[in-house]
Amino acid sequence: MLLPLFLLLACDPSAASPGGTSAPGTATAPAVTATASPPPYPTAEPTPRPDLPAFPTEDGDWSNANGGHANTRARESAITEATVQRLGEAWAVPIHGIGPYGGAAGAPVVQGGVVYLEDLQSNVMAIDLRTGEALWRYEVGIPVSGPNGPAVGGGYVVASAGGRTVMALDSTTGDLAWQADLALDGFQPHIAGDVVLVGTGSLAHVAGNSGVIYALELETGAPRWKFQVVEEGFWGNPDVNSGGGVWGTPAVDLERGVAYFGTGNAGPYPGTVDYPNASSRPGDNLYTSSLIALDLETGELRWHHQAAPHGLFDHDFQASPLLATLDGGPDAEGGPRQVVIGSGKLGRVLAVDVDTQEVVWDTPVGVHQNDDLREIPPGEVVEVYPGIFGGVETPMAATGDRVFAAVVNLPTRHSATGHGALDGSSALLNAGDRTAIRDGTGELVALDAETGEVLWSVTLDSPPFGGATVVGDLVFTATFAGVISAHRVQDGAEVWRMEAGGGINAWPAVQDDTILWPIGLGGAPRLLALRLAE
Repeated sequence: MLLPLFLLLACDPSAASPGGTSAPGTATAPAVTATASPPPYPTAEPTPRPDLPAFPTEDGDWSNANGGHANTRARESAITEATVQRLGEAWAVPIHGIGPYGGAAGAPVVQGGVVYLEDLQSNVMAIDLRTGEALWRYEVGIPVSGPNGPAVGGGYVVASAGGRTVMALDSTTGDLAWQADLALDGFQPHIAGDVVLVGTGSLAHVAGNSGVIYALELETGAPRWKFQVVEEGFWGNPDVNSGGGVWGTPAVDLERGVAYFGTGNAGPYPGTVDYPNASSRPGDNLYTSSLIALDLETGELRWHHQAAPHGLFDHDFQASPLLATLDGGPDAEGGPRQVVIGSGKLGRVLAVDVDTQEVVWDTPVGVHQNDDLREIPPGEVVEVYPGIFGGVETPMAATGDRVFAAVVNLPTRHSATGHGALDGSSALLNAGDRTAIRDGTGELVALDAETGEVLWSVTLDSPPFGGATVVGDLVFTATFAGVISAHRVQDGAEVWRMEAGGGINAWPAVQDDTILWPIGLGGAPRLLALRLAE
């Protein structure tokens, strides 16, 4: 579950706090610097990108958290290896809604030349893409943990507003159009045609709570359907068990009428004093740590793949899935096959055929240690990689024949009883106390889309909580230490970096020649627009 991650981020000395925030209209962003990365930037023409059918670039506005419905986070752009040295700050807009977890933890969206951003007090602002001029701001003032952010479509900006509420604002004026109630606090929604899809689960570590996925009518907010992730009965013990938070936005196949979600882990983990080693929840604990395919019209479960049955640790499969077409399908002609690619804090990336539900490949990424344990010996403490803030925390990207994942290498020390926990909430907090986030490192990894083979991996000296995003022939990521870097798609070589002047636990949107990156931590949280100098 992601909630304690942002609690720890807020404890970083560089993080903003409500008492240290500048007054509205007076905050100034520190200077940012962009530098060519060693070795010296090559002057030769960049290596041609492969011309393959997999992962077509999604054109148009970046209107949902990960671009379009396929979630590939990939855009053609004038920003390429040949031009990236001219990339720098075009404008920066201060983020004033600072919660206990920083200023931003999610993605902005763009439509019609307007950028929409939600901060961690659930306030939404509209900004001119070219100039950075503020157009309107809707105040909510309810702090949330994130990841949150808006989606835009049909004349509405839709966002979770904390307090178990989803709101729709008029995209031109910022006036409130409707509100809808949820069972738990929601996360960043996704607009697909006339429906809003939103997952919940910020309190899915509390006994008797499950993540729930909602489909709401875009025009009115009226409920169309909802899907509870944890099976009815909470695996026999609703007074103890919980789980299945839905943190990431779905991939949507409008032709098939299917929405694909990743789900969070089962709890308590690893256990409690009365129920060590998850003995309160026997069985697979469906549908936690799973890829689930839901009918877009009815919410009916079409199929699922559970990546971590009866997970002992906090190994969510929460990352937003990707949709892709690969060569070499299972039919006699070996034609193309449609796959959905998922990942999460368990530190594996896998591809599943959407027609046959066959796992095409399943590849571990990052460091793994003791994560295959089925139980922890009584009285012992084990160090587990990925830890509760490790693995693939944030969205992946894909282009050409490659999938890109930002991986966090960070362990957690676990015991069979959750270090003497009385319930799932205290087990979670005890695990957080035994995870040294500032000691974490990371990797940016490229995988072959057809086989899952790791093609290259680049070491990062800080956890990459900024996800992966493909821009032109480059893949960008960002770290908790506040470094944004660009790497060649072909071999991972770093060709550009920027010290952003604040820690990053959010991921960008890309529109035309502009990258829009929230800098949520540090003394001056802000939305940073990066653009090529003329």
